[in-house]
Amino acid sequence: MTYEFDKWVSGSGSHGDRLDLLGLDEDGRLVLAELKRDGAPDTVEMQAIKYAAYASRFKVETLAACHADYLRRTLGDPAITDDALAQLDEHCGGLDPEELAAVRIVLVAGSFPEPVTSSVVWLCTQGELDITLIEMGAYQCAHDLVITVSQMWPLPEADELTVSPVAPTIKAAGPTARRRTTTNAVAPLAASGAIGDGTELRLVPASSYAGKLAQWVAEQPERGRAIWRAGERVRALEWPATPPGTPPRDWPSTS
Repeated sequence: MTYEFDKWVSGSGSHGDRLDLLGLDEDGRLVLAELKRDGAPDTVEMQAIKYAAYASRFKVETLAACHADYLRRTLGDPAITDDALAQLDEHCGGLDPEELAAVRIVLVAGSFPEPVTSSVVWLCTQGELDITLIEMGAYQCAHDLVITVSQMWPLPEADELTVSPVAPTIKAAGPTARRRTTTNAVAPLAASGAIGDGTELRLVPASSYAGKLAQWVAEQPERGRAIWRAGERVRALEWPATPPGTPPRDWPSTS
């Protein structure tokens, strides 16, 4: 979004502090990155916190103007502020001033001394600061330059480093599953009182063997007619084509 930003002002005048990189993540939070070529000095985290405090005062309009200036300087793009604001909004789904104030800090160096790592761990675990430590190394090989990148903090969770078993999912299939679903549906319907006592219901074949079932009902239409008995929790369907209280026994074969 911008780099080497140094335009700060307060009630007492301007300040010339220059941060290295200022970006915007996909969550709409500002990301302040401080880069050190070799080992980081003992106070690098305090320097970054100071810059983060400055950056937390960004307004949406000011941020868009700075991004437009960055586009002009680096890409030769004469983007007006409104265009730059549209780009930022599209990137994060809309800028929110409260999210902008929650600045993330990323420190990148060849190495970090223990006073820095100790301070960062304490600041992150005891407060609400979001600080990431990245160590980078450069190695010259015969024909290539090899760059290594390692995240020192935050440390990965144990779940991110391990492989664990999961229980298999057991799913009933075929006629057994259909019978279980039908049995389980009766009690809730009866308890809800959604169907009044004596309501006539019609069988609408919709299973995998609907054709055979439809033919079986067509042979004797009474087979597809049932009466709902609200007082029953198990045998709530009364089939006039069969003895009261019992389901039809001559269902068509599923084979």
